[in-house]
Amino acid sequence: MKKYTFDNKKRGLSLVEVVVGAFIFALIAVSVYSGYSRLLMGATLLRAKTAAIDLANEEFEIIRNMSYSEVGIPGGIPNGLVPHIQTLTRGGTNFVLTTTIRNYDDPYDSLAGGTPKDLSPADSKVVEVSIACPTCKDFTPLEMTTKVAPKSLESASNNGTLFVKVFDASGNPLQGANVHVENNTKTPKILIDDTTDNDGMLEIIDAPPGNAVYEITATNDGYSTDKTYKPGVIGNTNPVKPHATVVKQQVTQMSLSIDKVSTLNITSTRSDCVPEAGVNFNLRGVKLIGISPSVIKYNQNFVTDDDGSITIPNVEWDTFALTLTGTTLDIVGVTPFSPVQINPGSIQNISMVVDTVSPRRLLVTVKDSAGLPVTDADVTLKRLTYSSEKITGRGYSAQSSWVGGAGQEIFSDITKYSSSNGNVDVTTVPGQIQLRKTLGLYALNGSLISSTFDAGVSSNFHEIFWNPVTNPPASGTSSVLFQIATSDSTSTPWVFTGPDGTTTSFYTLTNKTINSSNNGKRYFRYKTYLNTDSATNTPIVSDVYVTFNTSCTPAGQVSFPNLVSGTYTLTITKPGYTTFSQSVGVSANWKEQIVILNSI
Repeated sequence: MKKYTFDNKKRGLSLVEVVVGAFIFALIAVSVYSGYSRLLMGATLLRAKTAAIDLANEEFEIIRNMSYSEVGIPGGIPNGLVPHIQTLTRGGTNFVLTTTIRNYDDPYDSLAGGTPKDLSPADSKVVEVSIACPTCKDFTPLEMTTKVAPKSLESASNNGTLFVKVFDASGNPLQGANVHVENNTKTPKILIDDTTDNDGMLEIIDAPPGNAVYEITATNDGYSTDKTYKPGVIGNTNPVKPHATVVKQQVTQMSLSIDKVSTLNITSTRSDCVPEAGVNFNLRGVKLIGISPSVIKYNQNFVTDDDGSITIPNVEWDTFALTLTGTTLDIVGVTPFSPVQINPGSIQNISMVVDTVSPRRLLVTVKDSAGLPVTDADVTLKRLTYSSEKITGRGYSAQSSWVGGAGQEIFSDITKYSSSNGNVDVTTVPGQIQLRKTLGLYALNGSLISSTFDAGVSSNFHEIFWNPVTNPPASGTSSVLFQIATSDSTSTPWVFTGPDGTTTSFYTLTNKTINSSNNGKRYFRYKTYLNTDSATNTPIVSDVYVTFNTSCTPAGQVSFPNLVSGTYTLTITKPGYTTFSQSVGVSANWKEQIVILNSI
């Protein structure tokens, strides 16, 4: 049999070697192609720049061959025959050529606004040419400038000078702002579109005189707009910034202010964080465009969508007040406080907390001297037999009637509760819980369990308190006691605990801070215990409040609904601050009382 042998010197390439070789070849090919592409793009860009330079030189050559009086923009100052914007084609590429021509006031012979005054400030003309190539990649617009001077000596001018200065919100000059100037009283009408210089100034030299005829608008991409207004127009008869007046051989300066626009994200919810859709509201700034009578620059109505939210773009910096325009809801809190200061170029979130409309609701807003909300301040409102106490920065659930009886597991009917041990009376005195009376004697003890309250979202619970704060001494020192049960579910065994977190402790008027073990829960119930040492006396409960806070709880604000017209005493206290006490008149359906607490 013939024996075959394998010669290593003649064997083929393995699969791995083939793959590696192909990869190296591809890498080299890609590198060569990339380099070639970059070289090609560079050559293309160079040709475009060369063509742009040639176009600029052509434009300058055309202008040099014009008479001096023809050097200007149609409808501009100076007026002339040079088109402001042209689209030109070279080598199959379109270029946009923008020409700007201004009169130049040479400081050599003084200035229009100098001392002595230059009576003929239009000494020469500055020609600026900008060439852009919209279809060229990486093409930076080319800008070139030249001056054109008259052959003859200057003579005194019958025109004036208009300076337009543009500032930002901080009062700094704004370079590169777009300025539009119109004068429709001349034939042809004057129409100027230019930009401010490094000092935020646009100087229009040799402008024809006219009384309130120069309409000026300043803006920029992503910026607000400021402009002048025509006097005597219905709706703004006396504008703050009337159209500019130019006087013969005088300098008129107009100042306009623009800055980056902002975005407002506004939500409307109930205090339990449930979105409230379709809330109609008004957003009103404080900037004026007219006086005597006042005309507000920004005053618009909006409505939140089905999610209880709305985004309002392109809002100018200002201080805005937010008010409801519908008739079915009241504002019970705004975060941050209204009016809200909006800074330039910002994104501001504003939360409105609303509630069903109530006759004569008083919203109390408590701030410190810096304007920041004061939380955990005790706010008491009193008038005759009326007395209500609330804590700022805390939501609450309350119940003041139980006449509807037992059997309600989820709190919906405000007059019902879950159950009792049979020894409480909720009907003899409406709006009051007391011990049941049989044959002239009261039961010695009784208890009542509330329905399940929903805080809306996971909450931190603070205090439970109730009215009245005093009971007949004969009923004993522990005549009214409370416990709290919290849960993440409405169907759960309810375990009632007291201030130490155990089932054997009870909340009293002197120990009403809810144990922190209840925090982070959404649902809660209360249980009240009535006890008496004397069968001829009964303690009573007329109001029960449980306070908590959520992401929808307005900081530093509380509201008092369903008030009667009259004068109330408003008292606000917090440790570390001076006590505030003042009479407050309530007559309107909704009123806000702003209080500033000063630290001690």
